[in-house]
This record gives sequence, structure tokens and C-alpha cells, in this order.
Amino acid sequence: MSPWLLGLLILQGAVRGFIGHHRCPSHLLWKAALARVGWSGRKENAGAKMFANKMLFFASSISLGLYAAGSGLWVVPALALIVFATAEWALSFCAVCWVYGAWYRRFPPTGA
Repeated sequence: MSPWLLGLLILQGAVRGFIGHHRCPSHLLWKAALARVGWSGRKENAGAKMFANKMLFFASSISLGLYAAGSGLWVVPALALIVFATAEWALSFCAVCWVYGAWYRRFPPTGA
């Protein structure tokens, strides 16, 4: 695989993290396809998922930037993405979502 494919992750992270998953073409496609066959999953905290997608955007941008600069360190953020994606797939554990939830439990928003 080419590291330039990280550009797709940057785009996906930007759309889902900064605009919202409800505008992401792949989210809409998978949501419709899975709903059609009755495999829709449970609703999740959209704020935590948006935060996770922002981290995807930043990690992918750093990795692709390092690769474009000719640095071999581009592998480090790419491996972190692989480890966290595998943990979410295999264990249904979103590490960034957990950090998001822990932060807001420790520092609740004013007026909450």
C-alpha cells in the first residue's frame, strides 16, 4: 500500500471530525446499506466520534507530512492508527472516545 492513501484518511477525518459524520458520503452509504439489511448498530456519542475523527485527521496529516518530507518516522503515527483501529474493531474499544469521556467527567462543561 502507498502512504499516499493516508490522504483519504485526512479527507475522512476532516469531513467527519470538523463538519460532522452526517455529511460524510461513506457514512451515509454504509448507514443506508446496513439499515436495509437490518444490521444497524447502536447509536454512539457523536461528540466522542467527532473528536476521534479529528485525531485521525491530525495523525494522518502528520504521517503524510513526514512521508512527503522523506522522513522514515511517518511509520510511527501510521502504526498508532493501525493499533487503535484494530482495538476498536476487535474489542469495540475506542481509545480516543474513552479519553474524551474521561476528560468531560473530570472537567464537565460549565452549566452541565
